[in-house]
Amino acid sequence: MAPSSWFNSSDQVDTALMWVAVIGAVIEVGVAVAAVINVHREFGKPFKDKLEKHIEIFACVAAFFFMAEAILGWRSSKLLGKELEVIRKANIELEAKQQPRRITMEQLTNFIFLTEKIQQKIPIRVAIGAFHDESCSYAYQIRDMFNQAGFRCPDSDTNFLWGIHTDPTAMTAHRIGFTNEWRDLEFFTDITNNLDAVPFQFEKTNGFARPVIPGNDTNRIYAGLIFALTQVGISLHWDYMPVWVAPNHCEVYINQRPY
Repeated sequence: MAPSSWFNSSDQVDTALMWVAVIGAVIEVGVAVAAVINVHREFGKPFKDKLEKHIEIFACVAAFFFMAEAILGWRSSKLLGKELEVIRKANIELEAKQQPRRITMEQLTNFIFLTEKIQQKIPIRVAIGAFHDESCSYAYQIRDMFNQAGFRCPDSDTNFLWGIHTDPTAMTAHRIGFTNEWRDLEFFTDITNNLDAVPFQFEKTNGFARPVIPGNDTNRIYAGLIFALTQVGISLHWDYMPVWVAPNHCEVYINQRPY
């Protein structure tokens, strides 16, 4: 372990602080005992002068240890404060993940802006599996966001409640080695192309990279939509799912959270 990293942990600093305090206390006791003996016992002048010199030296050493104890105490409190701040932020993040998903007005505004130059506003299915209040509410907000951005509900889904397709038999699962993080939604298509590798133009504006996709190339439209969704803070995973998705269509499936 590098010396510079030794004092970067409150546990390490506390250990050092304990030993410095113990050694300083032992030296102080020794100095006090020597001073008492020097006062109350008669010694020859040479020995007395030598004893007083040693008392002064060890008193300085004790003062050094007390100063080190004060510095280590300050360092320990600073490190403890940082560690508590890290824990506080982690708790806030965990609480946020456990809150119901929702689309904020800022996300809605930014998504409309980011998809403004995707010329072909294709119909997008929003689907859920079994009914669940949290996933139904989030699906409703996703559907509304797509509608306001011009990506309408497919004609086949207009008779469903809020235009949301429901399939109680649908479910998603993680493959071995997949992250434990549950994404907000799954983006399913009927094409096998790697959408991460599909090139498309974009323009940098208002702090965003806005897709510029003329024409009706579905590969680029899908890639641009995914790019826009991730920029507004929606976590997703895309996949080829011909069993669920009709030709030339895509589906946004809202996962039911396990908590």
